[in-house]
Order: sequence, then structure tokens, then C-alpha cells
Amino acid sequence: MNAEQMQLFAKNSSQAFPGLMELLERSPETLGVWGRTLAQVSLAEASGVLSRWIDGSLADPPVGFRRELFALDVKAVVARDRGDTIRKRDSEDQRAKTIRKENGTPAHALCRPFMDKVILLNNQVTNGTLTQQERDLAVEELIEETVLSSH
Repeated sequence: MNAEQMQLFAKNSSQAFPGLMELLERSPETLGVWGRTLAQVSLAEASGVLSRWIDGSLADPPVGFRRELFALDVKAVVARDRGDTIRKRDSEDQRAKTIRKENGTPAHALCRPFMDKVILLNNQVTNGTLTQQERDLAVEELIEETVLSSH
């Protein structure tokens, strides 16, 4: 967050928590320190934390003596949110990989029954119970069945 965004965030935060304005008026340098503390936090992330404190969906907004730790509290919540997002994304990625590994691609899922039948026919050619020509005819019939069943 840049200095302008930090001032806007401080203003909005002070409206929600008037004790912050008192602190910033007594110690104007604090805003600069908070700006450095929140340099890697976006205005949207910080505002989201503030909104969740206000609506009660996030417990323990800074009160009383904790107002000095306001920027650290915001930064901690943002870090936790980012970690949760990364863990959720990693979990979803791992789940998707597992599903792909178990089920193959969507095309694989559609083609698998057909390919299983072709593999059985190939095995029959290999063990001598079916000729190559018989296998080719059977594959052509499978293709026709597959095309007709998809329409």
C-alpha cells in the first residue's frame, strides 16, 4: 500500500475505531510506521480485514491498548488469509491431480470403454484366438457403435 492508500485506510479505520484517530493525532509518525508495516499489503486486503472486523465475521478487532498494534493486527490477518488461500489452492490442485490420475482426462474417461475393448481384441490377436482382419472388423464395429451411441 502506498502513502496515499495508507492515509485513506487510516481515515476509514479511524471512522470505525475512533481511538485510532486519537493515537494518530498524538503520534503523527505512527502513520508512517504503519505504512511501512503494511507496505506489502494491498488497500483491498486491508479494507477487507476492516470490513470483516466491522461486520463481526472476523473476531477480535483491535480495541483499547491494542490500537498501537493495529497495523500489526491487520498484517497478521492478511498473512493468515493469504496462507489460507495458498493452502486451499494447493489442496484443490492436489485434488485435481488425484482426480486426473484416477480418472484420466475427460477425453480419457470418454474413450476408456472403447479402448478397453480394443485392448481385449489386441490381446486376442496376440494369443492367436483372433486374426488381425477379424480384429480390424471388430474395431470398425466398435467405432460405428460409439458414433451411433453419441448421437
